Amino acid sequence: MGASSGVGAVLGGLLALRLRPRRPLFVSVVLAGATVLELAALAMHAHTAVLSAVALVAGAAIAIHLTLWLTVFQQNVRPGAQSRVSSYDELGSFVLIPLGLALAGPASDLLGMSVTLWGAAGISAVCIATMAAIPSVRALRSRGGAPEPAVT
Repeated sequence: MGASSGVGAVLGGLLALRLRPRRPLFVSVVLAGATVLELAALAMHAHTAVLSAVALVAGAAIAIHLTLWLTVFQQNVRPGAQSRVSSYDELGSFVLIPLGLALAGPASDLLGMSVTLWGAAGISAVCIATMAAIPSVRALRSRGGAPEPAVT
């Protein structure tokens, strides 16, 4: 899966060079949902070929997601605030990873691997759907020309 995800990330990075969605933040959030597909495929004990294909698609989706997110961030957060806003973003993104990893082992011992993976997929899907439902996420449009900072 790792090699397929890496190839997908390279392909997604190349595609991201040309992609110009009208609602980049919304598209970025939706593409993050590709991780749900990976968790579901693992939970279903999918064949290796299926796991590789899903990892390829997810790798591409995550590369595009990150490209769009960083572009939106740079265009909408004034330079003087980017460090502070980035700190909060990173804290929110990375503080939960060790917590999830710490809980995954005991959860899989208690519930079984498939149930734990389905649970992780469900939690991820709910979080992504919640973000996609935020009106400002859906409303943010791409900009033409020079970026104009919006966040102070």
